Amino acid sequence: MEDRKIIGRESISGTFCELQEDGYWKVISEINDNVLYEYADGKTEWVKEKVDAKALDTDCQKAIQTAMNSTLGYLLDNVYKKGFSGLIELREYERRLNDSKVESPTNS
Repeated sequence: MEDRKIIGRESISGTFCELQEDGYWKVISEINDNVLYEYADGKTEWVKEKVDAKALDTDCQKAIQTAMNSTLGYLLDNVYKKGFSGLIELREYERRLNDSKVESPTNS
């Protein structure tokens, strides 16, 4: 991997609600984690990752709560409790793990 440093970061979240014909609210809660890297050669690159959750309920507020709790719970359990600074770092770690370039902490 090239030498790089983070020179920018943004986190964008949104919750989208749509009333379906059957009377259920379809809610999508998403969080986008975007990191701007600068490489040793001066080039820059945005890396973007997203986590989202969907919920259905006849009560819009309950569907919002379910979707948001699921999205935030995923970040808490899989990113922050494991010591990653954001979703980008988690996903890069998972890709390296899948490529067998790093050992799983549970296999040491």
